Amino acid sequence: MQTQLDLQGTWQVSLGERDRLPTHYTDKMLLPGTTETAGIGSFALNEDETEHLSRIRPYTGAAWYQREVDIPSSWEGQHIFLELERSKFTSIWVDGRQVSTSDETIVPQRHDLSDSLTAGKHILAICVDNDLEQSPAFPSCLMRGHQYSDHTQTNWNGIIGYMQLSVHSQRYIASAKVMGNVKEKLFEISAEIHNAGDPCTAAIIIELEHVHSGEKHHQLKKQTEVFLTHGLTNVDLRMPIEEPDHWDEFSPAYYNLLMTLHHSEGISTQTIRAAFKDQMVQGKQIHVNGYPIFLRGTVDCAIFPQTGYAPTSVCAWLNVLGIMKDYGINHYRFHSWCPTHAAFEAADQLGIYLQVELPNFATCFASPEDAGHEPVLNRFLHDQAHKILREFGSHPSFFLFATGNEMTGNRECYRALMRECRAYRSDILYTQGANNFLEDPLCIAEDDCWIIMRTSKTDNIRASFSHNDIPLGHLQTQENPCTMQTYDNALALSPLPLIAHEIGQFQTYPNPREIEDYSGPLYPTALMRTKDALEQKGLLPYCDDFVRSSGKLVVDCYREDIEALLRTEGMTGFQLLGLQDFPGQGTAMVGILDSFFQSKNLITPAKWQQFCSTQVVLAKFSSYTYFAGDNIEIELLVSNYGAHDLYGAPTIEIWCDSLCLMQQALPFASAPRGALHTIGTCTLTLPAEMDATELALRISFEELQTSYPLWVYPNDPIMQPPEGIVISSSLSLAEQNALREGKTVVVFSANAAAECSVEGFYTPDFWCWPMFAKLCDGKGIPSAPGTMGLLIEADHPLFEHFPTHSYAQWQWHAISYHSRPLITDSFLPSVKPIVRVIDNFTRNHNLALVLEANVESGKLLLIASDVLSHLDKPNVRAFYHAAV
Repeated sequence: MQTQLDLQGTWQVSLGERDRLPTHYTDKMLLPGTTETAGIGSFALNEDETEHLSRIRPYTGAAWYQREVDIPSSWEGQHIFLELERSKFTSIWVDGRQVSTSDETIVPQRHDLSDSLTAGKHILAICVDNDLEQSPAFPSCLMRGHQYSDHTQTNWNGIIGYMQLSVHSQRYIASAKVMGNVKEKLFEISAEIHNAGDPCTAAIIIELEHVHSGEKHHQLKKQTEVFLTHGLTNVDLRMPIEEPDHWDEFSPAYYNLLMTLHHSEGISTQTIRAAFKDQMVQGKQIHVNGYPIFLRGTVDCAIFPQTGYAPTSVCAWLNVLGIMKDYGINHYRFHSWCPTHAAFEAADQLGIYLQVELPNFATCFASPEDAGHEPVLNRFLHDQAHKILREFGSHPSFFLFATGNEMTGNRECYRALMRECRAYRSDILYTQGANNFLEDPLCIAEDDCWIIMRTSKTDNIRASFSHNDIPLGHLQTQENPCTMQTYDNALALSPLPLIAHEIGQFQTYPNPREIEDYSGPLYPTALMRTKDALEQKGLLPYCDDFVRSSGKLVVDCYREDIEALLRTEGMTGFQLLGLQDFPGQGTAMVGILDSFFQSKNLITPAKWQQFCSTQVVLAKFSSYTYFAGDNIEIELLVSNYGAHDLYGAPTIEIWCDSLCLMQQALPFASAPRGALHTIGTCTLTLPAEMDATELALRISFEELQTSYPLWVYPNDPIMQPPEGIVISSSLSLAEQNALREGKTVVVFSANAAAECSVEGFYTPDFWCWPMFAKLCDGKGIPSAPGTMGLLIEADHPLFEHFPTHSYAQWQWHAISYHSRPLITDSFLPSVKPIVRVIDNFTRNHNLALVLEANVESGKLLLIASDVLSHLDKPNVRAFYHAAV
């Protein structure tokens, strides 16, 4: 007998009122889909929108979808359910009569239409209402979360997952939960059997399909007799497995359990995904299958601009998660939302640890006696937490469950909810949330791990912060960049496994060329505004260079952010924000992938994996810049969270282009899996006589390789300028007279007036300048400089003795750090900077760090940096010599 009727296909559509069945339908569209992907609704593009992508045909309200269905005669007298995966509030009408409603927006809806669908043809109408805030059962504060927000996947109207009618006999399997008992080598199965008839005896047969590396093997079959009472009968079964295969990132083996209920009137089946996965907290580390793991995570904020909603197919998620795995990611966090089964199934296959969250973003979870208590929110969280665990919890990739993102309230409320969740499923890890109580960091007893940006008000565990969240990170504040930073002090304050929250957030310049990629229901009005602003400022010809130069700096900063965490012995992991751009919340192009998961061609996956993978070799050294003849003290580390131990003799080399200047082999070392290891130390002495040169420090250990840039400069004394060149820290009357006399004046100054300069900064702007500038203004505190790296005229004669690429690298750090770039908007196009500071896309100032101009009879070289006060640094002294 046919047990399912697929409802995907063409439906009639009418936009109308929630409680009134339309008299006629004006459009047709394909479901699954949304009104916007079908082009239905009034054109209402907001061309002034800069906070997020603009919906071309936004619609909030009731949309009616109608079609004819033909019910087989064999279904007569059976239980018939309408199943809708991922929709909004719905009411179901059969032959002009309302028969069912649902307010489920996360788990699949299941409408019982048994009394309405007799054999033959019927008119089925589904009213989908995405005006969620009109419902007294829906907490309006959840509209900030990525499950519904227009900043991410939008509050679409439609049905985006499977749609089907299914039939069951009077006795059927209503639900089933499976947990792998690793210790006893068996599956614990809990099923609910619905019996609408008289009490009876039935048989449950379980068939096991073992899936490993894409290959399927049918194994055990177990039959058990059960007695079914009228109504619901709970059945608990245990299914031993002689040699269970375990699931993890290295060997994602899982099982499909086909459960069949046999009784006098027929059969009922259900397939449940399950696995053996021994995950537990031991001290400050998470162990999976007996070994500590390190979570290399990224955050998914539901950015899918081609559709405006998240995919629901396994194929689509295999593509997304496969890209992540190419970049060394083994952990994927769904920021304030929960995907459909397809994402879990893809992660099951690929071996990726998922963090799922309730749809909370900066909400207050409080008890009745607290200020900010919202009874509707509390009921919703408890209800949806249970439903999410019930629906998706058997997937082995469901690794960690969080209440939400950056929440506040009463910690006792979180404790109660987590206890309730753990009582239902003890094989999943739980945490109160991501970066909860960020202004007063504190974990609670029920937490299995702590996801936070700092463990006290001053102890950071990431390299960058907004100026609204001081103290800033080490990449933003340290004067001498190096590879020595660790977070040992911050880690010591955590009693639990510690995961760094939303690290990175370094912004690349927006690329207007992406505009042509937007062929779906969303349009990048912010990118169009950026393009228009660049045209008005005469900077559009530089845009491609802005994108590339800012992006290259972003990659270097991400590397240091990640490696600092890998260097911290005992850290559990990090979560990037993110590998993909975030075109919401003011437009934050923080990814090395664009909003469509496409590479920006800033770094290859293989190069990225040199510092973001299961096994990484690292070097600790105190500076990137040296004088000729200096000693370089190097400590070699291996972060080994791979599938096997490492043994071998490390090798260190220093290269100049294609020439190996020196090589040293270190003693044999071992690096067992599951820890950070020191595998050797050495001292390398640079040649006493060297021109200014960029070098490569290359390290090899077994199959691992990495490389760091170093710069070496002659240890020349500070020379006096030749005749005809005047050195100064200001452009006063004496310097102006020198220019009239035809001399060259070199001015090193970071003392320009505030109104014609901006604060110097090396690292790219955090997240999005306008968003955090507004927050800083509200607090009455200074906002970030808002700059995004350098664009350098690398072939200019100035750099003959100061080797550089066209973008900022570590040898520019001190020069940028002690600078105040000049605003030269009024000089365009007559003055073009030699070294341009890339401004954020909101201001788009023409900023100069180094410029030259013919003035009077002389030549002016203006360097907006306090170079003269820092000539003890090798790179600064070399830059001084190059300039004079």
